Amino acid sequence: TGSVRVGVPPAASKVRDMRLKTTTGEVRANINNTATLHNVVATTTTGKVEVLIKSSSLSRDCTVQMSTTTGQAILDSRLTNVESDITASTSVGRVNSNNVVGFTILDRTETTFHARTPNYYLPQNKKLNVSAIATTGNVDITAHYSST
Repeated sequence: TGSVRVGVPPAASKVRDMRLKTTTGEVRANINNTATLHNVVATTTTGKVEVLIKSSSLSRDCTVQMSTTTGQAILDSRLTNVESDITASTSVGRVNSNNVVGFTILDRTETTFHARTPNYYLPQNKKLNVSAIATTGNVDITAHYSST
């Protein structure tokens, strides 16, 4: 019971895996460098999960999984030259994805969302795959991608 908050500063060079979990409380990850990340899991049973990602490089594929059973999931992603795939869903609630720029929207309903950056499938590109799930609650997505 309680909050879990972690920050990955821009100069971080050895952070590879993070598992952030609480049963009742907020989980927040502020990731300012994904270059060496491989896997991030942020979960809570009752509470908000928030992940902020700002990145311009990846040295390997990276997966970010966010989930809450009862609460809100918030993704704020600011990417430059990092190819990404974002999926989101909720059983009871809405997926709010009106602030997505530079991504191709593959699927968008009231309760689901799927988008990719334009060059995601090029084999030489490393990929950042993000999933956000709220069983009961909203999922809010802000995602900006640019290639320069």
